[in-house]
Amino acid sequence: MDTRHPRIISASRRTDLPAFHTAWFIESLRQGRCQVPDPFNPARHRTISLLPQDVNGIVFWTRNAAPLAPWLHEVDARQIPYYFLWTITGYPRALEARTPDMQQAVDSFRSLAVRLGPARMIWRYDPVIITDITPAQWHEENFARLCAALKGCTQRCITSFVEPYVKTRRALAALARSGVHTHLPGEHAKAAMAAALHSIAANHNITLQTCCTPVTGIHASLPLAAPCVDAALLQRIGGNATGASATDKNQREHCLCAPSTDIGRYGTCRFGCVYCYARR
Repeated sequence: MDTRHPRIISASRRTDLPAFHTAWFIESLRQGRCQVPDPFNPARHRTISLLPQDVNGIVFWTRNAAPLAPWLHEVDARQIPYYFLWTITGYPRALEARTPDMQQAVDSFRSLAVRLGPARMIWRYDPVIITDITPAQWHEENFARLCAALKGCTQRCITSFVEPYVKTRRALAALARSGVHTHLPGEHAKAAMAAALHSIAANHNITLQTCCTPVTGIHASLPLAAPCVDAALLQRIGGNATGASATDKNQREHCLCAPSTDIGRYGTCRFGCVYCYARR
């Protein structure tokens, strides 16, 4: 089935497409379409048009855009607006086995920001996971270092707290058996941490926003919820009407993202983050 009506392409919530699947993406872009398996029935595939007239924009989710960066001229040539959601957390290897070195990630982020501008480079400090080796104070110090390193290269940072999905619970149980225990904070603790991170970000001219994590409390300064798939931002980048004012009903509760079509495949990211819902 060839589904061809203007849509936002999510590339991808299910995998790190820029880091591991650039060649596939560029070839699909040249062909004007891609085949995407149904996440609930991998034997079934959908054909998604990638023709410029059928794409309102592309949102790239990544921890390492370096493999894709040399090929972005192919997206530019098709006048498709796009931006990056780039996760940099700097967590210990017990939590993120094979993610890029933090300094390497920062350098790559800054390099691409020079080319695209800070509005199209959205940093994700996501998810916040409280463990024996990453307590709240550790996060505040770590986040402050990253804010200083990324100041001027991004305008926004999106964060959330780890969600105990089934796959995540299994991985965290295995982590506990190795001696590192996870602690799920209550609402007051979440609000206190969100307020602290919000203030740190503001001191570096970065607006902290939350993803699917509404925080309330007595704190005077709390981050506001925001969409990761942002139709209004794509419209500003490309000057085209996205026509997507509704939220994506296929996402989890409190998600403010615009509707999008994901072109990734679960189980194909090789970074090995223990908290990830998309791992095998």
